[in-house]
Amino acid sequence: MNDWSDAEVHVERAHELYEDGKWAEAERELRHALSINPYRPEWHFNLGLTLEAAGRYGAAFEAFRDCHELDREDHQALLMLGVNALRLADLRGAVAWLEKAQQADASNADAFVHRIEAYTRLGDHEQAELMFYMAQQVNPEHAGAYANMAESLLARGLNDRAVWCLREAGRIDPGLPRIGARLAEAYAATGRLERARQLLIRELRKDPGDIHVLLDLGCLLCDMDRLADAAEKFRRVLELEPDHADAHFYLGDVAERQGQFELAMEEFGLVLRIEESGDHADSKPAGRQSDARAESAPTEPRRFSPMSAARVRLASLLVRRQRGEDLDTARTLLRAEFRAFDQQRGAAAPVDTASEATASTDGLPLPELEYFGQTLLDARLPNEARAVLDRVVNHQPEPSPQTLHALSVACFMLNDQAAGVRKARACLRLDPKFVPAMHNIAVACVQARNYRRARVWLTRAIETDPDDASLRRLRVQVRVRSVAQMMRGRGARRK
Repeated sequence: MNDWSDAEVHVERAHELYEDGKWAEAERELRHALSINPYRPEWHFNLGLTLEAAGRYGAAFEAFRDCHELDREDHQALLMLGVNALRLADLRGAVAWLEKAQQADASNADAFVHRIEAYTRLGDHEQAELMFYMAQQVNPEHAGAYANMAESLLARGLNDRAVWCLREAGRIDPGLPRIGARLAEAYAATGRLERARQLLIRELRKDPGDIHVLLDLGCLLCDMDRLADAAEKFRRVLELEPDHADAHFYLGDVAERQGQFELAMEEFGLVLRIEESGDHADSKPAGRQSDARAESAPTEPRRFSPMSAARVRLASLLVRRQRGEDLDTARTLLRAEFRAFDQQRGAAAPVDTASEATASTDGLPLPELEYFGQTLLDARLPNEARAVLDRVVNHQPEPSPQTLHALSVACFMLNDQAAGVRKARACLRLDPKFVPAMHNIAVACVQARNYRRARVWLTRAIETDPDDASLRRLRVQVRVRSVAQMMRGRGARRK
């Protein structure tokens, strides 16, 4: 047998292994074949499919690019390049590849459909809607177009329209991946939690071992304040995959809500050990045939990075407990998370948004990132807290008074009185009765020895909350200092 025939044998063996879900072995056979003959674009394409099925999207992208370099007419390779760029969160790159795929094959609606997702994640919903109508012109019954458009609508809070789109997607293609679970998410966004629960239970009846649905149902039950039922779903996930980091994190979250802080710390610690060891089992997508087309349903990134969230939550519990070396341990965890945040910020990566309210910036959604900033403050790390909270404020169209107040506190702790006062005033513009902001401005005035201005802010704060003892103490302090200042002024005039 010559080398060329030997390469063909390795490719046939790779196909068999692929069909059996043995992706590592299939990759090895394909690479052996390519080492003999690296000029077969279809082998590079099959290698890309194999790597994609194994969840190795970066390597898959390279394989599809090799295929494209060898065969510029292969529009399917262009499409797969766009899809894998999406999975790698290279959203601008994905748009560029998908535009090329559409130009190469104008009859294929998939390129438009995936661009709906890309523009949604970029926050460009106008372009996402345009891509939806373009896809409709090519194929008005494309289930993926409706499913992806629903994500854009959910991001804008147009939940009822999103429900309609997902129902249409399910009507056209009942087998669309996770369509029932995504419809449940849309119903939950409209406040119809019981309807969402019924849909997720229906999905579980079809596949009791669907880990994604079990996690979705557990999170929904948490929102419904059915914590014991939620914990049972997360434990079911761990029966299927004992090292599932997300399930351990959610169990820790439930334990913390129930006041079981030691158990919560144990679960968060387990998340860190699992993520650091890399032993957790990631769910793999179903294997595709060698001639498979890109799925039109949205790629499904994690809700958050469990390692990032677990670090912050564990640190917060340690700060609250304050036993032995708890504070030092908490600061170590928080500094490690801040380094990850700072690297992401320095890379200036595009924000992968599911919505403006939940945009992820470093593996943490904005609400969790805000909690991270507050925990940094509690641990007396104001420099890091200011950087994190600045990022939160810059990514919120309307920052909350609480966020602006926390940012002002960080500025005050860093002795940047001017910035602290500015942020506190911004907080009061949103909530004129936010007493802590008035208190901090008054303190800043006292430190600047502007006692008259301090009295104005204290009067306003006490009128809002007459029972605040700290305000009354500060008012006495201002009176004493004001009198002392006046006496010093008289003494200076006599001289």
